[in-house]
Amino acid sequence: MRSNALVSIALLTVLLAPSVPAQSTNPVAAQIAIGPFMGLNYTSVYGPDASGTDSRTDFAFGGQIDVAISGDGMLRTGLIYSRRGFSASESGTTLSFKISYLEVPLLIGYRFPTSNNVRPYIMGGGQLGFKVGCLFEGSNAGASATVACEDPNIGADFQSTDVSLVGGAGIAMPVGLDRFVVDVRYALGLTKIERNSEIKNRGFTFGVGLMIPVGK
Repeated sequence: MRSNALVSIALLTVLLAPSVPAQSTNPVAAQIAIGPFMGLNYTSVYGPDASGTDSRTDFAFGGQIDVAISGDGMLRTGLIYSRRGFSASESGTTLSFKISYLEVPLLIGYRFPTSNNVRPYIMGGGQLGFKVGCLFEGSNAGASATVACEDPNIGADFQSTDVSLVGGAGIAMPVGLDRFVVDVRYALGLTKIERNSEIKNRGFTFGVGLMIPVGK
């Protein structure tokens, strides 16, 4: 009788064993979500050499990755193409400085528990931007011109990277198994845009995205 019981337990263990990994891996997969991001930048610059500059609007787009940590916590990163800069005007001349980056944010966030599936969240951290484009656009009395930042006539030395602190808040709403997210972020540059000028990036990004769980 005892041997028959041991055989039965062994057979039951073998039968259940293949199902255990599948059950344990599904929750892990469900905690990772990826999706597209689109945003509107409202940016300017700050520093001792930033007087006379105004804000300008441009766009941002790319992809995001969310990883759930410790239940309501999250880690958000991704790759975003973002156009920043400023505008200025003087004596009938208008100038737009446009600088583009590939930005890699690294943000830690917290999703507030609610009685429904709509989850407000806050997040903060930093981001590293790699410059992929830079130019000046100016116009005066109907005439316009565009000059690349690398033009030797400008005599400037623009940094190839940008480091910023980032803070923001948003809300995630269920759309089937996916989540539609809306958030706003503020980025404060820590490094000078141009090596010989005390000017740094800053500005808001208003964005929307769709987060799709991996493995669903």
